Order: sequence, then structure tokens, then C-alpha cells
Amino acid sequence: MNTKNENDLNNLIINQIEENTNLEYKNPEALKDKREIAKDISAMANSNGGIIIYGLCEDNKDHKPTRIVGMENHQQKERIEQILQANVTPKIELEIRTISIKDQSKFVLIVNVSKSNIAPHQDHSDKDRRIYWRRNGFTTREMEHYEID
Repeated sequence: MNTKNENDLNNLIINQIEENTNLEYKNPEALKDKREIAKDISAMANSNGGIIIYGLCEDNKDHKPTRIVGMENHQQKERIEQILQANVTPKIELEIRTISIKDQSKFVLIVNVSKSNIAPHQDHSDKDRRIYWRRNGFTTREMEHYEID
């Protein structure tokens, strides 16, 4: 999927492109929860990789984007990287970039997660549990023991 500018984001909404194994839409509020960040990104790396778009929201629970909600805090990119460094092993390589939203003077974060060659990645953001996550369709689920290589 090629998301380079605000028009590409609007096309996802217009064409009602549904979330899938390789695509997830997230409200910027999700960036407040380090466990959610570690879970979502490690699940993508443990699966086939994909894109998480923070700031493109799905309000109707039908897994289709409905609106762009930009953000202003430019430290979110660094926060994601720090959370992954501290809470996921082995470390995940990813690309994080921004798309400016002109009418809001804000931006959307695009997190490109490659399918990992060193999977599975373990999420230990919950100090009492160590979990391996996997992306399946438009859901994220805990991996079964037999799925962990």
C-alpha cells in the first residue's frame, strides 16, 4: 500500500478500504497506551508485516476508515521507538514517517512494519506476562504455543 500524502489517506476513506492482516487504523489516543503500541507493532512483525496508520480513525466498528484525526505532538515518533526498544524482544526494525494534514496543521503517523526475519517478537510491556502476538485479518490475537518457532 502506497500512502504518501493526504490525498492517499482520503482515498482510503472514499474507497472504504477495510483493515486487514497488513493494514490497521488507529485513533491517536491509542498512542497513550504503551502496551497497545507494543502489541500492535509486534503482531505485525510476527505476521506478514504491514502498515499502522495513527490518525486515521474507524468510528463505525466496521473496520473501514471514516475520518482523519491529525496530531500535533511531534515526539510521538520517538515515543513509539522508545516503547519498542524497552518492551519488545528481539528488537523490531521499522520505518515511521509523517503525512501533513494541511487544513488541520497537524500530521498522521505511518508506521511501516516489515515481516520480520527474526520473529517471533515477544511483548513484555506487561511486567507479569510475556506474550507473542499475531495479526489475523483485522484482529490481533495471542499466538498459540505451536505457532511460536
